[in-house]
Amino acid sequence: MTQVENPIVSPSGLIIRRLRDDERPAFTALAKRSLPHLMERVTFSLSPDSFVAEQEGNWVGGLVLKLNTFGGQRWGEVSWVFTAPEARGLGAGQQLIDHALAFFDEQKVDGVYTYVEGDNASSFKLFTTRGFARAALSDQWSRFGLNLLAVWFKSGFAFVPAHFFYIRPAQPQPHQGWLHLSAAILFPTLCLMLGAWSWPVPFLTGVVYAFLASLLFIGGRAAAMLLAARLVGLPAQFRMTEPLLLFAIPIGFSSGVMPIPGGVYPAAADWRRREVDDKLGVIGFAGALVVVLALWLLVPLGAMGGATRDFALVAQGFFMLGVFDTALPFLKGYAAGRVWNWSKPAWALLLIAFLAWAVVVIAT
Repeated sequence: MTQVENPIVSPSGLIIRRLRDDERPAFTALAKRSLPHLMERVTFSLSPDSFVAEQEGNWVGGLVLKLNTFGGQRWGEVSWVFTAPEARGLGAGQQLIDHALAFFDEQKVDGVYTYVEGDNASSFKLFTTRGFARAALSDQWSRFGLNLLAVWFKSGFAFVPAHFFYIRPAQPQPHQGWLHLSAAILFPTLCLMLGAWSWPVPFLTGVVYAFLASLLFIGGRAAAMLLAARLVGLPAQFRMTEPLLLFAIPIGFSSGVMPIPGGVYPAAADWRRREVDDKLGVIGFAGALVVVLALWLLVPLGAMGGATRDFALVAQGFFMLGVFDTALPFLKGYAAGRVWNWSKPAWALLLIAFLAWAVVVIAT
């Protein structure tokens, strides 16, 4: 039995030990009570390498680790790490991650990966101070190659919106916001083109309409959010989220509907959520407002007939953007979640405007 198999006792009295089989139901209940997002609670699962942290006989957190092999390399995955709500601030999360890294070191893995929700500043700091870095898509490809999709699906990264992939050892790369935004505009254009079979316009005309619609919604939303960030004094950058790229292809082909491919996040490496929460709310409101106004713009355009009607038809595929940015506050990384945390009346205003648009479209 290796060192990390035995209970680890910290100077503060925190004990980290392997989870026993008979404790699995209680451990799962603790995880679902501790994890902040609905999707995380629904998809939570255990592994043979699960550990519990306890202090003075009370469970205060947990850790689920996995070992995987991709392309001949052995990788460690921090699948889940959580602390009980009543135990926040005790440093349990830090000690759990240190335990995970010690475990993976003993397993002699080639690297460790995990993923973090974009607005989760505490987890971002927790991992970056321990040698992880947010990995751009090019970095992920250089590490995993053709196995990348297998990594995404096996880890669950493919199914979580507004999350970013982190890898250790880190290979930090400068953020290229213009490249992220360009891809976020062009990729929806490509996905809408896949649904061109349902358009009442020639293919090339539809391509132009798809690009203009993407520019209006994605580009306009990002510009509004970046401008709002400047006005509230928060250095920020646009980042594309890879998981939604997977789903955009079949969704675009089957329905011409587009999910959100990215958002605006603080640029600093050490930002604190409680210090920027209100600013993120203003930024989210600005982006969601542009989306709602753009949707309402399509109403008179669609009524004009001819080319404007056809453009409005193609552009309505972005209504999913309105759903995420106004109607779903539990998606914390999106505008709706940020606005909800900042101002419930502002969120209600956006929601009413979006629902009114939907009623008008259905009625006409």
